[in-house]
Amino acid sequence: MISILGPKKSPLSFWALLALVGPGVEGVYEYSQWQFEERVQKTLDNLYSILNETKTIQKANEQDHTYDDKYLLAELVTLSTWDSLEEAFGLIGLNLTNPGGDVSEGLSLNLDAKSECSLVSEEEVDVKGDGMETTNSLGIASVTRKVHRVTQYKWSITETYEMFICFGGGTSCESKKRKVLKGRSMSSTVVSTTSSCPSKNYGRALPTATFELGWLLKRLNQDEGTFDFKIDRNAKSCKTPRRNENLDDVIKFHSRLLSWLGQVENYLHSIYVPPNYDGASLRNEILDLKVDWLANVPLFENSTVLSAHTVQQLREKERDSLAGWLSKTSEVFPPSGEKVPISALEAFILVFARHTSRLLFTHQYSVDFVEMMLRDQLEQAVGKYLEATDFRNYMNFHSQEFLAADFAPDPFSIVIRHGDAAPVGSFSIEEFGSEGYEPAQLMRRTISAKGLPPIRIPIDASTSVEVTGDRHLSGWIQYQFGGSSSSKGNYRLACHARQFSSFILVIGTITGANSFQPKNAILLQNKDEVLIPLSTEVLPSAKEFKDAISSLSPEQQRFAKSFRAMQLESSVFGVCIVQLKPQFEKLLNLPSNSLAKEIELTETLTKLFVDYQIPSDLLSFDGEQSMNTTEKVLVVKDYVGAVTRIVDSLKQKVVEEEKEKGETRKFMRMDGMVEPEVTMMYAASASATRKVRTARASPTASPTASPSMTSSSYESSSGESSRYDSAQSEGETTESPAKPQDETDDDDESSEGGPLDFTKLPKILDRKLEKYDLEGFLRSVIIKSGENWTRKRKANMLAEATTQHLDSETIRSEQRTSFDLLDAISKSGSLAIDSAELHVIVGVSHNFVNSLMETVYKDNINPIEKAEKTMLLFASQIFEDVPRKLLHNAKDLKRLEASFPELIREE
Repeated sequence: MISILGPKKSPLSFWALLALVGPGVEGVYEYSQWQFEERVQKTLDNLYSILNETKTIQKANEQDHTYDDKYLLAELVTLSTWDSLEEAFGLIGLNLTNPGGDVSEGLSLNLDAKSECSLVSEEEVDVKGDGMETTNSLGIASVTRKVHRVTQYKWSITETYEMFICFGGGTSCESKKRKVLKGRSMSSTVVSTTSSCPSKNYGRALPTATFELGWLLKRLNQDEGTFDFKIDRNAKSCKTPRRNENLDDVIKFHSRLLSWLGQVENYLHSIYVPPNYDGASLRNEILDLKVDWLANVPLFENSTVLSAHTVQQLREKERDSLAGWLSKTSEVFPPSGEKVPISALEAFILVFARHTSRLLFTHQYSVDFVEMMLRDQLEQAVGKYLEATDFRNYMNFHSQEFLAADFAPDPFSIVIRHGDAAPVGSFSIEEFGSEGYEPAQLMRRTISAKGLPPIRIPIDASTSVEVTGDRHLSGWIQYQFGGSSSSKGNYRLACHARQFSSFILVIGTITGANSFQPKNAILLQNKDEVLIPLSTEVLPSAKEFKDAISSLSPEQQRFAKSFRAMQLESSVFGVCIVQLKPQFEKLLNLPSNSLAKEIELTETLTKLFVDYQIPSDLLSFDGEQSMNTTEKVLVVKDYVGAVTRIVDSLKQKVVEEEKEKGETRKFMRMDGMVEPEVTMMYAASASATRKVRTARASPTASPTASPSMTSSSYESSSGESSRYDSAQSEGETTESPAKPQDETDDDDESSEGGPLDFTKLPKILDRKLEKYDLEGFLRSVIIKSGENWTRKRKANMLAEATTQHLDSETIRSEQRTSFDLLDAISKSGSLAIDSAELHVIVGVSHNFVNSLMETVYKDNINPIEKAEKTMLLFASQIFEDVPRKLLHNAKDLKRLEASFPELIREE
């Protein structure tokens, strides 16, 4: 784009400023509906004054019409605009029908301008200054003036411009292919006291402003003198009467013309005008055009577009109105002359630029008005302007009727219980909606743990715990509108423990067939409530990835595929729930459900394991197996009581020692002996620390532990360590680098019948998306836990709950506490945890480019049908079944076969 900028003191008109923005297909300005409708109403009122039947012509949105009438309206306003453009070009002497040369190779409209400034003379003159009045001794007053000698410069400033057409296009053409339309040269003589020219543009030729007319001329029938324009309704790129390739090309052409008109007006405002010039300027209000007759406005006549007769009448009135303004302009501005800086010619060119700009803006308003009619009619049909939350609510409702009951998404709110016992708590994934947070709808499939290897969870560098229990695979479809790829603050994980109940929540990522990499963990008990924010990271779609790597080298493609494989594997989100009471029973060799009503004992056990890391062997039942449940529990209570008494005595001893130290410090401060006491305190602290470390490192040193128990515990721990090391040496690590995509494809397809590996599901799904998601709407989602957790906790059962915001350090502390407890109840990994359940969540995001309503009235897409395809595609992978068997009603089968036959017919 060529820019011809005028002096800073020459303000640009509203139209020129808009033209300089550099508009694109989406529009040359921000749509102002009320302003445009006022202009349409003015034209309509004027039209009523010359027509007998006023009720037959109304604004397009006020008459009943068909959808095809909107196409006809877009075509009519375009043709009317071009007819008016042809007459507007006549103002500068350009006849599009007969330009005066061969236009087969193109035709360009150009503006050349230059400014020259030359020094005519330089002379010194005397300039009298301000007078000073004085009075002599006789009382006679006189005025004395100081005389200054200055140098005056006389300048000759010449402005020259030419507006011409060039046959063949471009800016450079031979004289025989060049035809001058308008132009002149004007000169001014200016006297100044500075040695530089007063003209801002002096001594330079401004870049040629060029506009190519070839595109428009191809649509002009030279023989008949009419334009041809038709929107191809059957073209694949045609979405709506407003969103189609034909109209987009028109708007691009108009955009380039607007930019050129802006450059013309900028130059006219930059023409040098002497300071003492008293003639009319281009800022005269007479040039603020108010043509109230425009033929390219959206009007309907008898429920269809305007008749040719009505359009002709409008064109004649528009022509007369413009002629009236030109006549007024010629009365205000003088004829062209060499000494006239601003003449009627410049005023006429400015009228041409502003009138043409108005035509182009009106066309843009009119075609946008067609789209606004679609929006308003759609809003009237559904009763309101729909948002993304409305669509999500509808899909939650529709999915229950669309998919069979066993496959339809349900609110993801899980009750935590052991067998048929009362629940110990619950957890849910929630999303923010119109009424606050509510459980998200997820597809859920339960997979029995029978025959499956345990899941290994590493809690430190040398210890992994094994958990068994059922696995629950859930599929989560998120709907994003408007191009948003971030969901920060929209999703959260909510966990709640009931009174006298406890469990450990572990959050992380599934990293292999039997490995779970934890990221966070927290212990919940006695009506604790924890809210954990979730964030989602949307990966590029399979189509986007394929297109992006298509032109890369083989080495670069292998790198990208390997990295994407890692991203897909890490997108498997996991939540593990470990119930404590059942595991305490297994750990302490007690019968099942023996601790169900032992509230105090359970809480004491938790405290001993968490706060003091008491070895479980000191507390477990080791008597005769013939004893009944009550007797076994009493034995464990005795062991717990003994350890508790030791702990209490140690506490009392610490209290007494602190009390004694306090008395000692009191007397030593009186004698001024502070430093020895401080030294003694540090020594005592160091000694106590060593004792604690020794006790934790050698729990078998306790006098209450039997030799057999000590030996058994040591051997078990040692054996587990060796087994874990062996497993790692065989490649069963919790984290392993992803294989290149080319190497993993065959393995993924052959996963059926092999070990259950959730990490293969995203890659299998990715290949399905590449096959069926040709638009690239679907993207895999990486789900992560965020920071800034919130916990509600009661100090005791009767106290009010207080809210605490957990920072990153507190979250890490809670994780260490939970891992310590996991270590205790699993005997450092040697005892499997059976009372656990693993929830695996795989997510996809269906991303629409525009908002919900814009997707419908701009893109002409029914998002419900697209979402149905997504549900079938995703559910078929979650439940490992063909899509057609997942439907609730067989009557939908025929409709879906017409929409996406390949997916429905898949075997």
